[in-house]
This record gives sequence, C-alpha cells and structure tokens, in this order.
Amino acid sequence: MLRKELQVLKRHVKKPQFTNSDRLLFVSLLRQRWCVIQRMVTITPATVLQWHRQLQRRNWNFSHRRLGRPPVDEKIQLLVIEMKRNNPR
Repeated sequence: MLRKELQVLKRHVKKPQFTNSDRLLFVSLLRQRWCVIQRMVTITPATVLQWHRQLQRRNWNFSHRRLGRPPVDEKIQLLVIEMKRNNPR
C-alpha cells in the first residue's frame, strides 16, 4: 500500500492524481478489510514539520529536569553524620 502511494506521489509532485488502476487497487483493498482505511494515511511535509515543532516545544520546556542536588540515600546521610561526630575537624 505504501509503495503504491509513493508511486502516485512521485508521478505528481504538487497534487497527487490517481489513475484508474490506482483507484481500482485502493477500492479492492478497502473492501477486503476495514483496518486498511486506518493505515492508509499519506503523510505530508506539513505534518512532519508540525511533529517537529511539537517535539521542540516539549524539549525546550525543561519541565522534566529537576532543580538542585539529587536526593541522597538515608544510609549515606547517617554515615556522614556519624563520621562528623567521630572526627570533629
């Protein structure tokens, strides 16, 4: 299916024009299974640019990053306190 879509797009760069054989193939595929309709999507350059912009917005948000030091395990905290008591200098 994707190969056929690419063939159609390569023939006409601006607006894809389907021939009768293209239409016949698509109709026969659509009659076989309904899930083919859901998979039959032509991705345009505008869609790819939109996905890229959304990705950039998410990455530049910095909401996934924590501020400050990472948390220290409780065992390590107790060890440091004990070392401080044993060696005051």
